[in-house]
Amino acid sequence: MGRAYNVSMIGLLFLTVLNRPASIAEFDGWAQARDVSAITAHADEGLADKFGFLKGTGAFGVGRTGWHAGEIVEPAGNKRFVVFTTALTTQDYGDQVFEWDGDKLTKLVHERETRGVELKKATMDIRFDVPNKSASISATLDLEKTGTTDESFFVRLGDNYKVNAVFDPKGTPVKFSQAGGVVSLPMGTEKNFTYDIVYTGVVNRPRFAGAIVEDEVMLTNDYWWPHIARLPMKVTTTTHVPTDWTVIAQGDKFAERVLDGEKIVTYKNELPVSYMSLSAGKFGYREREVNGITYFVASRELTDEQMDDQLEFVPPVIEFFSKLKPHPYNIYGAVDSRLYGGGALEAYSFATYGTGWLPAEDAHEPSHTWWGGLIPNTYFESFWNESFAVFSEGFYAREGSIGDKEAKRKAFVSPATANRSYLQAKPFDTGAEDGAIASSMGYGKGGDVLQQLEFEMGTEKMTEVLKRWLSSHEPGTQGNWEDFEAICGPEWKWFFDQWLRRTGWPTLKVSLGDWANGSAQIVVEQELPAYRFKLEYAVLREGNWNYDSVDVIPDAAGKFVFALKPPAGAIVSLDPFDRLLQPRREPELIRWSEGSRRMAAFDPKGLVEARTELEAVPEDLNNVLLVGTPNEIPESAVFWERAGFIFEGNKVTHLGKTISLDEGAAVAIVEFAPGKYLGLRCGTSKYEPNTGIASTALVDKMGRFLTGKTVPRLSAPLVLSL
Repeated sequence: MGRAYNVSMIGLLFLTVLNRPASIAEFDGWAQARDVSAITAHADEGLADKFGFLKGTGAFGVGRTGWHAGEIVEPAGNKRFVVFTTALTTQDYGDQVFEWDGDKLTKLVHERETRGVELKKATMDIRFDVPNKSASISATLDLEKTGTTDESFFVRLGDNYKVNAVFDPKGTPVKFSQAGGVVSLPMGTEKNFTYDIVYTGVVNRPRFAGAIVEDEVMLTNDYWWPHIARLPMKVTTTTHVPTDWTVIAQGDKFAERVLDGEKIVTYKNELPVSYMSLSAGKFGYREREVNGITYFVASRELTDEQMDDQLEFVPPVIEFFSKLKPHPYNIYGAVDSRLYGGGALEAYSFATYGTGWLPAEDAHEPSHTWWGGLIPNTYFESFWNESFAVFSEGFYAREGSIGDKEAKRKAFVSPATANRSYLQAKPFDTGAEDGAIASSMGYGKGGDVLQQLEFEMGTEKMTEVLKRWLSSHEPGTQGNWEDFEAICGPEWKWFFDQWLRRTGWPTLKVSLGDWANGSAQIVVEQELPAYRFKLEYAVLREGNWNYDSVDVIPDAAGKFVFALKPPAGAIVSLDPFDRLLQPRREPELIRWSEGSRRMAAFDPKGLVEARTELEAVPEDLNNVLLVGTPNEIPESAVFWERAGFIFEGNKVTHLGKTISLDEGAAVAIVEFAPGKYLGLRCGTSKYEPNTGIASTALVDKMGRFLTGKTVPRLSAPLVLSL
């Protein structure tokens, strides 16, 4: 009896908790415990699926530090809200806000909701207390009513920033309420109104968000600026630092002066964007002007030589994308920082890189000036601009001014590789709240799909479409996949429907059908639903590869047949450079980037790093890398010749291009017997040769591709012997 009584009492207590209003303290306890069931029990039925954020993490790790709950009582209108708050990093989801009637949570107020107010510009004055790792910021917010308004509205910051005061233009204090990083302010009386907001925050989340150390401040990746719905806005920053520090902020530098023992630096960013970065510190600094743009590098880690090398890499990248639409600033640069994580983050007039990345011929971050800067993205709906930046890496590598364009168009096809997440989501509508799968859609499938679109359209038309989107986009408004689709035109709807609005990828089986009138029938069968796509193929005839393509338009059963007239015994490689989105293929060891890394090196001058070093040239040359010219390693001469290289003194010629071995390097993979591969390398390059999927290459002193030969894939499953 006693045991049954205790169980009954526990059940009664549980029912009592469910049937009475919960307190903020209880919501906070449940948030810390990630108790979705308890919170759901105190929410309207329509919110049952809205608390999953407590269990997982966002696309870039938001939620991993745990959650709390706090209350907002609005200063006008007296609405009440429960705010679930956590440590934030940019481009991920933010604090979660629910309207609360005192009994139940009744409505999700999504971060994308402006509540009828947009923040058009912030003018910010920024100071730091370095020993205490804190920032003090005062900001004048230019606000505009844009629709039906509530009596109050939200402005958001990182959860580590606490508002001290808000003033109207007359200097009169304004009532506000804050929980986490969400601040509730009363609606202004005019259509356009301003508030001055003063706030402070501890900035100590290195490699996740912002951080402050003795000689450096990095606000990048922190929500240090006020925003509404992450919509694009203009920003002017005035930053106060020690006189021997350098300040890097977004936009063009407007003023710099020394006053009362401190340096005061103002940047103006008149291009409305959604994300802001700022760094300051005792940086080494180098700059270089090219065609009216000042390029710079700031770092506490890189040598002057390394910074100068970065200044060699970047100008051709900016000039390439400026052909789509002019670069919107008179400056572009890079901040190298150990405070940043392992990747990089765009800021449109510069990018921040984690130490260890630079120097590098990076096109991804600079391209964000166009995909994310000129056309902003909030990351709520999708990661479309990451897809464009990934596409831009290959686009620049293929079409940039350095090197032979025809050779690059094969060498820098980016192998499109599907993974299982592509079965679960679609690039069109997978955003930050979907977690890591959004990164997979943005950095993975979306970029591969754009490469396929370029192939379908042709490079010239793709370039014109990109130009048209940039020229027609209204500054200060966010973009999305639908906008780009509209620019492409209705004739491409089928492409967007199957690649971006659908999960998965084409599942193919290819076979050889009957011969008829000297033609081989190539049969392409797909599992349903089948895809339409342009398929490249290569035919090996008498030692030479010939290239063509066919539009695969399957019938209702998913079957498509086309005819070829090769001689008997020819080899046909379908999708020879792995452009079509397919499951991961086996490495092609004939490709320099895939084959050479596996090899043991005979390197008498110690020019390269290898997993295994050899004392002498071995008898078995399989998986051996010979580092030296034919004069230096006579055993390599026959293989250099077979690969198509001609040496004369200190020069080497390949595919009609000649370089000095003091100013560049030559590399090759040679299949010297069936299934046996030898690597070759000689010359000088400061950085690892960037060869894409080529088998042979000449590179310049910076490792940039000049010319080379790319061999079609010869391994299953898309290869036929006729």
